[in-house]
Order: sequence, then structure tokens, then C-alpha cells
Amino acid sequence: WTTFRSITNATPVNHPDAALIALRIKATDQLNGVVSNFNCVASSILPDYDSGTGSWILRETNNPASIFRAVLEWKANARPVKTSSTVTLLDGTPIPLVGGGLWLQGDESRVDLDEIEAWHGECEADGRTFNMVRDFTSTIWDTLHDVAAAGRGRPRHINGLWSTVRDIEQSTPKQHFTPRNSWNFSASKNYIVMPHAFRIRFMNEDEGWQNDEMIVYDDGYTAANAELFETLELTGVTNADQVWKEGRYHIAVARLRPEIFTFQADIEHIAVTQGDLIRVS
Repeated sequence: WTTFRSITNATPVNHPDAALIALRIKATDQLNGVVSNFNCVASSILPDYDSGTGSWILRETNNPASIFRAVLEWKANARPVKTSSTVTLLDGTPIPLVGGGLWLQGDESRVDLDEIEAWHGECEADGRTFNMVRDFTSTIWDTLHDVAAAGRGRPRHINGLWSTVRDIEQSTPKQHFTPRNSWNFSASKNYIVMPHAFRIRFMNEDEGWQNDEMIVYDDGYTAANAELFETLELTGVTNADQVWKEGRYHIAVARLRPEIFTFQADIEHIAVTQGDLIRVS
């Protein structure tokens, strides 16, 4: 005998948190040795909010709100925040979702699920997704910031409660500031030269996840007359429709929000937080 081989048909890796990939390879003369490189499209299986049942279900998702919550509570976080909620498997089996208790030793949640669920519905209705291979070390805040930006928001942490600040229209102010309860009011305005279009680079999921570029024009400009271009990077955005919407959104923000207002206030400021609508006289 020169060789004796024994093959066992069993799982080679026994680890509950490992994602495995199986390759079925046909023996031909085109393959020599081992496979050193291959490509695949992977999806996250995370607790995802189901608006029909009003519960969180463990399933495939790329909704920014679901990923935002997973960054805070899921296994990739070395010190996940405390939560007392549950998720449901696809077969309907409820399982507890208990974090590491960074903020409390009890079972009180440190994630504003009502806000996250509302944000989830907004992202789902507008087709906002987050797709990114995050294969580098990053802080929790930076990761939350990148995920929230894809859903047109930003992270917020107030009074130990994690939430998001969404750019939504509001009609009822939370507080009224006047010279009687504030001082040192000042205002400034940025007079910028508006670009004719944004060059947005992104990974195009419709083109095999290849690097692509889209030019989003301002009103009144086309490829025939646009001369001033600016480059815009959108982290985690891979859908062409979402790229176009975000490009138009940033054009509108640059034009319609050039002012910055600042003032100082005493205890009256405690009634409002980031993202709240206020009235200033």
C-alpha cells in the first residue's frame, strides 16, 4: 500500500456561531490542487421586524433598522447592550434575546424598540438597504453611524437609551425658546457654489457587485450642460434607485439648509433632544 484514505461524511466544524459554505466541485483537468479563491453573495440572518405580526423574526434581512439593532445586541458586539425582548424563528418558535448587560444587571431594555420599528417601516417603504462587507475593526459608534446613514438617520444615545435621529417632517414643536429663557442667539449662513451634479461611486448589486458610478443631476442640468461635479460616497448603498434618491436628497439639503442657528438655554433645554422640532423667537 502507498496510500490509505478514510472519508467521513460529517460536519468538519462544530461551532454554533460559524457560517459554513459547501463547494461541489467536478473533477476535471481544469482544477489543480486546492481552490484558493472563490466569490459568493452572503446575507445576514438577523432579528427582523415583521409589521404584519408586530414581532421580530430571525430571518434574512438588509434593512438598516434591523442591522442597527443587531450591532447593539448581536454576537459580533463584544459587550452587547441589555435587552429583554424576544425574537421568533421562521417556524414560529420564540427565543429570548438577552444581551450582555453592559448598562444594567437587570432585564430592562436599553434599545428604543418603538423608534427602531418605526424607522424599519420607513426604510422598508422607501427601499433603503445596507449591504457592506465589514471586514475591519471599527468602533460601535462608527458602525452605527454608517448603518444609520444608509437609512437616512444617525445614532442617538440619550439617558442610556439607544435610538436614532430621523429626518422626518414634524408639525408640533417640543419647546419654545425666546429671549426670556435663552441668550446669546446667533445665526450664520453658508453661501456655497452648488454643484451641477454628484458623481456617486457604489457597488452595483445589479451588475454583479462591481464598482459603478452614477451621475445625479440637479434641476436644469443634464449631460449636455453640466460642468461642475462633486464626488459623493455612500457607504453600504448598492441599489441604483437608492443611490439616485440619496443623491437628490443631498442636493436638496445643500440648497435648502444653509443656515446654522445657535443659542444658550438653561434648564428649559431638557425637554428636547436631537431631532426634535423647536420654535425660536
